[in-house]
Amino acid sequence: MNMIHNEQPLTRRERKRIARIESIVDVAMEITAGEGLGQVTTHRVAKELDLAVGALYRYFPSKDAIIEAMQRRSLEDYSNALRRDLLGFHEWQVANNVPPSPLGALIAIAFEYRRLVQVLPQHYHLNNQVMGNPKNVLPGSEGDRVVEVMMSLFRTLATHVQEAQDQGSLDRRLEPLDAVILYWSSLRAVLGVQKLQAHDPSIEGSRLFRDMVFTMLLGCGAQEDELHAGWAIAHDWQLMKEGESA
Repeated sequence: MNMIHNEQPLTRRERKRIARIESIVDVAMEITAGEGLGQVTTHRVAKELDLAVGALYRYFPSKDAIIEAMQRRSLEDYSNALRRDLLGFHEWQVANNVPPSPLGALIAIAFEYRRLVQVLPQHYHLNNQVMGNPKNVLPGSEGDRVVEVMMSLFRTLATHVQEAQDQGSLDRRLEPLDAVILYWSSLRAVLGVQKLQAHDPSIEGSRLFRDMVFTMLLGCGAQEDELHAGWAIAHDWQLMKEGESA
């Protein structure tokens, strides 16, 4: 006999606990964005929330546990947004008879990452401070759990590199996962440089962004005409989204 198991609704106590955990992570991310990861301590977070340190330890036993939760949230938010965007991109292509474009999908990833940096700046600052400073890397099991979230995202994105390779749009000189890690790292770096435009007008952030995407994909074997076509498709997708959100 088949049995249907319904998920039990959360109790009021469970909802309050989840809300408290989220508020702790919120405050820790605000501190990181404004003052740096080094200012995130259990005492500082507890003070901001008007909590006793002992009360905070009921939710997070250490600073590393808070940092792990911050990193996991950051990466999960990025993962969910990128997956939604790629699904929407493919649905939009089908609905509008837009020619299939494996390179367009990879460029759409770059556009969405740039958008996420703008709408989720705390996530970007956190990732930079962790990845840019070996002292901020989490030890042991906390670090393992964070890396697994990141690798899950990279494996998802690698399927789009594999698709481009299978269709002959990219060559096979790089393993798809390696290509994604290089692509992601380059995007993160160029978006950081782009912020310098506010201080030096000779730095054209949008041009650097485009040049980086073209350089990476050309280096992976893309043909220039197909790359231009993919850029145009991804750009149209981005403009359509911006029009819907306006």
